[in-house]
Amino acid sequence: MVYSGQAAGGHYQHTGSGKYICLPNDPEYDKYNQINDGYRSLMYGAVYETHQNPPALGDLYQNDVPCSVCLAREKTTLMIPGRSSCYNGWTK
Repeated sequence: MVYSGQAAGGHYQHTGSGKYICLPNDPEYDKYNQINDGYRSLMYGAVYETHQNPPALGDLYQNDVPCSVCLAREKTTLMIPGRSSCYNGWTK
C-alpha cells in the first residue's frame, strides 16, 4: 500500500463530475487566491448513505468512506491529490 485516505469526488447534484479519487489523510492546503479561486473545482468527501441503517451494515450512515492506493508493478509515476510536496523519503 502506498497511502490510505478518504474517498472524494464531485457533488452529487453538480454536473461534469469525474470519478472518485483517494485524498490523503494529511492534505496540504495552498494559499487562498481570490482572483483565481473562482475557477476551481470543488471536491466533497464521500459518505455512506444506507437510509434504513440495516443491522448488517452497522452504523455506517454518514460515515466517511476509506480508501487506499496500492503499488502496481512496473508503474513509476503517481500523482497524489491534495499534496504539493513529496512525502519524506520520496523524490520528484
